Amino acid sequence: MKEKTSFVVNESLQLLEQNVLDKTGIPRTLLHNKAFAEFLKGERYVQPRLLIKKKSDPGYVRRDKIEQAYIEADIKAEFQRIAKEKKCTASDLYFQALLDYCCKQIKLFELNL
Repeated sequence: MKEKTSFVVNESLQLLEQNVLDKTGIPRTLLHNKAFAEFLKGERYVQPRLLIKKKSDPGYVRRDKIEQAYIEADIKAEFQRIAKEKKCTASDLYFQALLDYCCKQIKLFELNL
């Protein structure tokens, strides 16, 4: 069963995500599900800058835009487990997953121009 969750991103990621949605025509929910599934199948890498919590740190990635997603309960639980293991939040992981997936999709579009 899918559960509603929210996480924070920045404006740049939202613009990138919207670009991918416009080019693919897929619903946002499907894009989120694909991004999260691909993250779980991959290396589960989180960029160190996303782990910085001190807002005064020059490497801090400002996140002030809220995204909502509907995620299967088992996938949400897996993200929470990984977050605990990596000493971060599930929101950090959702951000990374969405960023990775959108970047891959944009690269594919550039190859098909």
